[in-house]
Amino acid sequence: MSNINYRREHQMSFDRACELAQGWAQKGEQDLGLKCKTLPASDTKQQINFERSGVSGVLTVTDTYFEINAKLGFLFSAFEGKITEKLEESMDKILKG
Repeated sequence: MSNINYRREHQMSFDRACELAQGWAQKGEQDLGLKCKTLPASDTKQQINFERSGVSGVLTVTDTYFEINAKLGFLFSAFEGKITEKLEESMDKILKG
């Protein structure tokens, strides 16, 4: 198993950051077959759990950063570098959103 921990700072409002995170989750469901579940938010923190066979994790959004913590199963571990690259690309798209 491998773990991916990725964090990006942002300077947008918390509400806007949450909107963009929801868009990320919807795209992950459509394109990657992720099952996403949004947890109840606080005033400064939103979390979205995601999973599919071989991958599970959480996207955390605060008023200052996006953070992805994911666990990769044995088969996906071989592609950790490529998966990390794709996560970085998706975060870049979110931050431009």
